[in-house]
Amino acid sequence: VTPGAADTVTEVALKNADITLYPVWKTTEYLTASADSSNASAGKSITVTAIEPVDWTYDVGATEATVTDMTETSVTFNAVGYAGEVDVTATLKSDPEVSVKKTLKFYSGPLFKPGLNIYTGTTEAYGFEEENWYDTAVAKDQNIDRIANPEKNGINSSDYVMNFTQQFKVFHSMADLEPKIEVERPVWVSFDYRAGGPGYTEPANTIYFMLNDIAGGADGNIYRSMALCNDGVWENKTFTMDLMAGRHESKNLVQTITKDGGVKWLGIESKEGIDGTNKFLNVDNVNMIPYYKVTYMNLDGTSVAATEYVLLDSEGNFLSGYTPDISKVPGATGFALEQGGESVAVVPLENKDIVLYPVTTRQISFKSDVSFKTEVIEAGEGYTFKAPADFGFATENFLVWYAEGVGKYKPGDVLSAEQVDEIVGTTFVAYYQDVNVPAMGFAFEGTSKQTGEQKLSYSELIEDDGRSVLHLNQYQSTYEAANPAENKDPKWMSDMRIHIKNANTKFDPKEYNIVQYMYRVDNMVSLSSGKWSTALEDLKPEDLIEHTQADMIIYYYTGEAGDAFYNPGGEHRVGDILKVYDNGKYNMIEVDMSVPANGNSTAPWTYGEFVYGFSVDPNRVNYSGDTYIDYLRVYRDGIFTVTYDTNAPDDSYVLNEVEPDTGRGVGTGYLLKGERPEIEGYIFRGWALTPGAKAADVVDSVDLTGDLTVYAVWEEALYNTAPDMENFAGIRSGADKVNGIRFRSVIDANTKEFMDEYGFIVARKDVLGDKELTFEFKKDGTGTPLYATGVAYSVEDGKDIQYSVDDYGNTVFTAVCVGIPEKNFSTELVARAYAKYSNKNGLAFTVYGSPITRSIAQVAEAVRDANGEDYANNKEYIDYILETVGAQS
Repeated sequence: VTPGAADTVTEVALKNADITLYPVWKTTEYLTASADSSNASAGKSITVTAIEPVDWTYDVGATEATVTDMTETSVTFNAVGYAGEVDVTATLKSDPEVSVKKTLKFYSGPLFKPGLNIYTGTTEAYGFEEENWYDTAVAKDQNIDRIANPEKNGINSSDYVMNFTQQFKVFHSMADLEPKIEVERPVWVSFDYRAGGPGYTEPANTIYFMLNDIAGGADGNIYRSMALCNDGVWENKTFTMDLMAGRHESKNLVQTITKDGGVKWLGIESKEGIDGTNKFLNVDNVNMIPYYKVTYMNLDGTSVAATEYVLLDSEGNFLSGYTPDISKVPGATGFALEQGGESVAVVPLENKDIVLYPVTTRQISFKSDVSFKTEVIEAGEGYTFKAPADFGFATENFLVWYAEGVGKYKPGDVLSAEQVDEIVGTTFVAYYQDVNVPAMGFAFEGTSKQTGEQKLSYSELIEDDGRSVLHLNQYQSTYEAANPAENKDPKWMSDMRIHIKNANTKFDPKEYNIVQYMYRVDNMVSLSSGKWSTALEDLKPEDLIEHTQADMIIYYYTGEAGDAFYNPGGEHRVGDILKVYDNGKYNMIEVDMSVPANGNSTAPWTYGEFVYGFSVDPNRVNYSGDTYIDYLRVYRDGIFTVTYDTNAPDDSYVLNEVEPDTGRGVGTGYLLKGERPEIEGYIFRGWALTPGAKAADVVDSVDLTGDLTVYAVWEEALYNTAPDMENFAGIRSGADKVNGIRFRSVIDANTKEFMDEYGFIVARKDVLGDKELTFEFKKDGTGTPLYATGVAYSVEDGKDIQYSVDDYGNTVFTAVCVGIPEKNFSTELVARAYAKYSNKNGLAFTVYGSPITRSIAQVAEAVRDANGEDYANNKEYIDYILETVGAQS
């Protein structure tokens, strides 16, 4: 009862009004075709028939099919060689409001178009869903068949797939390509596969991509081998086939193909000894897309100056437009699509090769997406940059006009005539990015313990080199297997992975892709080859190998659960296997994940909609090692630069500079990186926004809105010292029975005002050995401190314990080691004064005084021999110490 409605009625209520009934047009009943699909070779055709008179409209798309024998009830589409889809619409003559649509498909013709799959004539893959697949698209070899998909999953949920059932079998396009694909033209290849079964191996040559010039001839094959064995899980392979770089036993292959006019067909061959059931190989969703050829004509408009082949951008996405490169033709300032035509900044890619003719007028161009505008500038004139709205471009979130290698300009910026002469022919891009969103996708700053510490002796949060860091210790890392029978030998491990995931954090990997990791490693030791099963008590010193460099891996999560960093096809790695270096310093690793080579081709950085966190395997040694993680961050991608100006005082000697951050995106809370400059005789206090800033002005983050320079803030290293211990050790005893060896130190008032804390740190010499006494002196494998410490002064706690103040106003403070057992009266102690300094932006460091080594017996003997006031005041305790030691000896 409604025109064009799909619902039918069998009865209409009579409600005192006349009734009009409209037919419901059903494709299956009123519109039929001689075939839904056909091979696209010339001479093939499909006829569509309607059961009553209609008006026909159609779109032949990329097929370029011709139309013949059109009547009121039928129309015939004739293939001309191009694959693709034809959309047919039939409108009822009896009721023009009713129309029916039908899509016809031509597959695998002899002609191809760049940017389209040679099988389908579209950007869609060929999926073996057609029942007549072997008559339309694929030359069916013996022992190849279409079967129901035996293992649907997220990678491949097709109903049907192709199945190889024997070795050395191949499928390829139904029609031979004429003209052939020239050997210089790359082809983008993508397909799904699953392979495996008992005895299925993973040889070097499992699948060949056949680019065959001579049918059946060995010398006509060029191929790329693939190692495929995945135990029956669907995976995807994607790569660009460079025909010039193909591999084959025939040394004259490229010359043969070139001489014969190019590549005749493309296909996939099985090389493993499979039987189709126990050992199987399935293939589906095949894409083979030729690149576009771009031809640059010379200035004379007749000879070819250069050629280029394009299809994908740097992130592996299909290009929608091509930007001409003026460097291809010296003297050109732009290019037109016809001789003498107007300049174009962007050429839409419309499935045909491109020919460009040089333009020599004095001009610069502007583009936004695929829209563009060219400005011709008269000789001798300068140029003032316009706003995007002047060209009809969008203005929201516009930041700058940008041309790589030329610069960034804002509306109103002025170029002189000489500057215009230097950049004629340049195309400036309107760059858009919201400055009000976070500049960081992820930031772990080493200030919280993390989960998933699988094979660590311990982890802790500490201050190290003025940084708040997560310290990970790995020591003699055996583990208990799930099966107790496997525990007869130690299981030395090279994987102490921890999970780093901030609460409720996720980010878009397409926008945030610069991963930065700041670390220090130390004490890395592995077992020598052949010693991995040696029991701990049987290891010898020569079995241990010290490292100054080791492997490390950063994984990323695409699952919200936080532990799903494994996915079909491999692990998600940042830059694959990285290296860490023990050079005594904090080092930075930075990986740009927008570069395809830095990701895993099976599970790339943009595999999931979001990244939720990371897992770090910090050093892959298998005996012992220490890692200090300062931070793990992900920055937003962009075009801007943060410059770190060393801002060195006059006549100072710069030990090292800090490299700029490049390719950064704008946003709030941009974290300045953790590398630091060094100047002899000065202390680095942080970064500030002006060159004359003081320590109180330093910042560790900024709201980045464009290019930025930050300036180092310095202070002379007048207080970068620990308290002076004066090489003094004495005895304390008294009625309070607080008896022991006393160490003394002095701090002047000028230095004290810069300190946050000072005191003493003490350890036993026989335990310390040849190691340095610091707050890092701990028991291997547990992290238990092997020192005693006492705080004499603390700003945070309001503590200031003084022994005395001397005539110069210096503070004297002491530490007494009490409770020393009689058996340890001769045990030497090592004592050091320490001091902690910090800056207002959070940078902190600890310095230590020179160590003093004494036993309480040595001090007692020295005091007795001096026979002075100290001996008189502590005579009873000193004599007791010396008598005890004498009795022991």
